[in-house]
Amino acid sequence: MEFLRAFKAQHSDLYGQLTTEQVCHILIKPQTALHRRSVVHQLWSMKNFSESGEESNWFVCHAWSSLLFPMIDAILRFFDDRADADAAIIWIDLFCISQHLDPESALSPLWWSGFSYCVDFVGRMLFVIDSWNEPKPLQRSW
Repeated sequence: MEFLRAFKAQHSDLYGQLTTEQVCHILIKPQTALHRRSVVHQLWSMKNFSESGEESNWFVCHAWSSLLFPMIDAILRFFDDRADADAAIIWIDLFCISQHLDPESALSPLWWSGFSYCVDFVGRMLFVIDSWNEPKPLQRSW
């Protein structure tokens, strides 16, 4: 939660303008280009992340074609009044996976096997849906 609030505040000028995919290309890839690792790995290595070493316990399912910052708002609102909010460690692919992978490797059985394990391991899933007419996260085959 701490990271999401800080990320939103740092990029508030972009609110409501960029999809997750656009944020990946405009902000995440340049920020992580040197080591070609995930944002989470970069934060851990810089020791700027108070929850380093803890395992995620919520998996966020969302559409990359949806606006990122309203999604962050939805996540923060979901946890606002929950008793377990302080213990929530969220897994969002944009921040937890290196975005420098070869596009074909993300389609390989090995990648999907690792991804499926992660979804199973995390245990709880939060779906962020931006449209009732075409809820993209509910159209997933996995």
